[in-house]
Amino acid sequence: MRMAWTGLVLAVVLWPTTGCGILGLDGEVEVRVRNGSDLTLDEATLFLPRGDLFFSDLSPGEASPYVDVPKAYRIASAEVVIGQDTARAQVIDYVGETPLKAGKYTYVFRVFEGSPSTLGVEFEKDS
Repeated sequence: MRMAWTGLVLAVVLWPTTGCGILGLDGEVEVRVRNGSDLTLDEATLFLPRGDLFFSDLSPGEASPYVDVPKAYRIASAEVVIGQDTARAQVIDYVGETPLKAGKYTYVFRVFEGSPSTLGVEFEKDS
């Protein structure tokens, strides 16, 4: 009888750590923004379903630190300010999209100069 109880206790203790997703033990979704433009981004905002991330003074090629987020998708709305100009990329909805799994991801912001300037957002899986 003692062995049965030991086995049951081990099963209850080890079960949450076996990748079943209980208690958030599968890891975190971490995202960052990288400036893929030749211009410094005075302000950069990434709009996610459960909150916005704001960054300032991103030099060309520079990436922000990773930030843990509760939910993100491959697509995202964004806005950048360069001097007096503002450029936006707008997602209409997330229908058909699947939330990202645990890992590190980068949204690359590319500003195309013009009148008006436009913003492209590319997605990369880092790990």
